[in-house]
Amino acid sequence: MQARAILLLAIAALIAGIFLIPDKKGHSDAASNEETASGRKLTRLTSEQAREELLQVLDGTRKPPVPQDWEAWGRYYTATGEWISTLKMNDCLALLDHSETSGNSHSLEHKLYRRLGVLNPEEALARIAVRIKDRSYGLSLQCDVLQGWGTVAPREAWNYFLSLDQGTLGHPLRATGESREIASEVFESWSKSNPAEAFESLNTAPPEDLPAASIGYYQGLPPTADFEHEAANLEGFLSLNEEIPRALGHWTFVDWPPEYALPLMLASRWADQQPDKAVKWWLETDAKREQWDSEKEWEGDRIGLLVENWAGAYEVNNPDAALRWIESRSELLQSPQFQNRALPALAKHRPTAVIDLIREIESKDQQAFQLALLTRAPSFVGEDRYQRLEPSAILPPDLVEQGLSNFGFDQEQLQRVQSALKGRREYEATKPIFPPSGW
Repeated sequence: MQARAILLLAIAALIAGIFLIPDKKGHSDAASNEETASGRKLTRLTSEQAREELLQVLDGTRKPPVPQDWEAWGRYYTATGEWISTLKMNDCLALLDHSETSGNSHSLEHKLYRRLGVLNPEEALARIAVRIKDRSYGLSLQCDVLQGWGTVAPREAWNYFLSLDQGTLGHPLRATGESREIASEVFESWSKSNPAEAFESLNTAPPEDLPAASIGYYQGLPPTADFEHEAANLEGFLSLNEEIPRALGHWTFVDWPPEYALPLMLASRWADQQPDKAVKWWLETDAKREQWDSEKEWEGDRIGLLVENWAGAYEVNNPDAALRWIESRSELLQSPQFQNRALPALAKHRPTAVIDLIREIESKDQQAFQLALLTRAPSFVGEDRYQRLEPSAILPPDLVEQGLSNFGFDQEQLQRVQSALKGRREYEATKPIFPPSGW
């Protein structure tokens, strides 16, 4: 799984929200309406309507946004992805025919082949073999097909993927560098439908595919899973891989090792059903508590990390359940370590509720610190490829300002928050204004 690309798309989608084009052809009888969490009505297009919208993208009538306009790009990705997901077989093939005969390759071809993999993977693979002369591009499209296939028939898609292995000659799809997405997609879908069968296959997955497959497996666990059984399985899985380092030897996420990443993913899903048991197990899996100055600091950071992922560090997961659990545990809110981990993620999804939580922090200085931290202009640390965004620019300035009188700050505390508000507004005022993109 290409973690960097996934995080960028997740952030773009989070910024943009859900976006669908209204029905412009008056076919309101054929389209179904869906409602967002905000109550805004969206129009779900039929396959024929989606084909017409996508045709305009493929032929250049509707151009993608300028590269710097991430908000518009988020809407672009969301809209085109939504349209493609509604396509029926004949409309998907018609769009591929148009794109491939025009001589102008388009990035949406990958998504269209992924959709074809959902609808008819045999047809999709046969089409690639006949139509795509560029071998490298054909292999890349095969990866797209298997990702789509894996969402509807994971066992069959996985068996087909394994059958392509040529032994000493290698695996043609692994050579593309995209096979990680196949393993992740297959096992995420597989664990949703049949965790026991998926876990059995996970244990026999080739070493090269095991990291992405295990990430997909724990991402996909359904609410009905036996989480205590899953926890015991994971402990055995990690123990085995310490003795025979199949996963550790191929795990490319250096800052996200399996003994940390996989329990966090499992506990984040378990928390939806049995939060107290999930938290207890998550604390027990940490072998590094001795690195902390105190048990209280360690526990605050560790639980805060779980709540961050439970709420959704990048994309929304289950912030409401996390907030309900925190409400009866005000002692956690007094831990700066917990605040620094949990509050930024919660604030992305439920800003008003987080302002209320900050008000429950006993220290006025710490209240002011957190409000300023989450309101200030974007703040970065590190350089070049190691640069990352610190918690900042999350809470809406107007919302914070409206509630300031309820905090009872002294002049110094108030000035700290007001300074953050001023800096944020100055930053917002200098942001470039992009021309309308049509997205």
